[in-house]
Amino acid sequence: MKQYILLPLLAITLISCGKGSDSSLSRVDYTSSEVSSEIEGESTTSIFLPPTEEDFVNRYLAKMSSYNTYKAVTKGSTTAKVLFIETSQSIDVTLIKSEYSYLLNESHSSFVNTVHKAYFHNNNVVYKDNDNEYKLDALSDYLNTYGVYPFDPTIEGYICSDTSITSVEKLEVETGYAFKISFDVEKATSNVRIQMKAFGGLDDYPSFHSINISVYTKDDLTPDYLEVNAEYNAKKGIDSACVQNYKVTFSNFDEEIDVPNLTDIKSQFDF
Repeated sequence: MKQYILLPLLAITLISCGKGSDSSLSRVDYTSSEVSSEIEGESTTSIFLPPTEEDFVNRYLAKMSSYNTYKAVTKGSTTAKVLFIETSQSIDVTLIKSEYSYLLNESHSSFVNTVHKAYFHNNNVVYKDNDNEYKLDALSDYLNTYGVYPFDPTIEGYICSDTSITSVEKLEVETGYAFKISFDVEKATSNVRIQMKAFGGLDDYPSFHSINISVYTKDDLTPDYLEVNAEYNAKKGIDSACVQNYKVTFSNFDEEIDVPNLTDIKSQFDF
């Protein structure tokens, strides 16, 4: 759903794929997607049972959607190899779900500093890239450009369906639950490919080689943290091989959370 890397003479975003310089993608609309309707709520027969490989993803998404507020902080990096030069760039993202939701996506290196800020409220978005002025758009128009809505029923922007998930593996942990989810590199990435190309100004949609996410939860399936590993190629002038690793830590579920600069931003929502 996020993170991108920019290198000298090369812009690389972290979650996309595609083929052909003239190719285009349409965002997956979740009113007509393959995501199971079970995410609307856990059944009374399964809510107290341990999750399995078969039902974990739906139950995890149901738990996420049940919270009115939460905070997610992402830390990590992407290593990109261009020809024989290897460069690392940081990943720093703060996401807050609230009445006025908030996204801050930063990527920094010794070469480039890139920032995307967005506030979401009532199907509208106030956002800006870098030092540009804030812009107000309808959510649908914003998503046509940036692809990913952080509060869709996805995991880090990756589509979760019977065909987009290739495997779910239970991991051994002392407390709570943990599952490793592997995604189909084409079927899971439509929306993040759009986001990635927009954030990075890429020549084309990057092409993925692997996507694995390990999700760790508490005993009641409340998210604790998740770890993402993705490998892909991206191109802006020069093709580069990228390896992305980051961790997302969740907190403040159903608590009141201060949204940065909200007082100043609220007036921006007036058309």
